[in-house]
Amino acid sequence: MPLSPQFYEQTLARFQQVRPVTAKKMFGGASLYVGEVAFAILDDDLIFFKTDDANRPDFEAHGMGPWHVMPNSEKYRELPAHVLESDDVLAEWVDRACEASARISAAKKPKRKS
Repeated sequence: MPLSPQFYEQTLARFQQVRPVTAKKMFGGASLYVGEVAFAILDDDLIFFKTDDANRPDFEAHGMGPWHVMPNSEKYRELPAHVLESDDVLAEWVDRACEASARISAAKKPKRKS
C-alpha cells in the first residue's frame, strides 16, 4: 500500500509541532529530515525511525520490528504509536533518531589521509 496523502500531511504536521521537519517524497513513501539529517521513513502509512546500537533497544522494548524493504533497511524500526501522543516524548525520539543517523553517516565516511 503506498503512502496516503492524508497520512503524509498529518504525520508531517505532527512532527513539525516539535522540530523543523521537512520531507522528501520518493518511491511511494517519504523521508523525514531535520536540517540535512534523514531520521525517518514514511512507508505504507507507517513511521520508521533510524536506529543504531544506542536507540535500537528502545524500539525492541516495545516489540517494534525492522523495516525490511531494501538493503540496510533493518536500521529503521517502526515507531511505537504512543510516542506521537506527547510533544516531549516525540521530540526526544526524533533527537535520538537524528543522533543515530549522524553516527551511522560518520562511520561510513572514509578517513582522509594526512
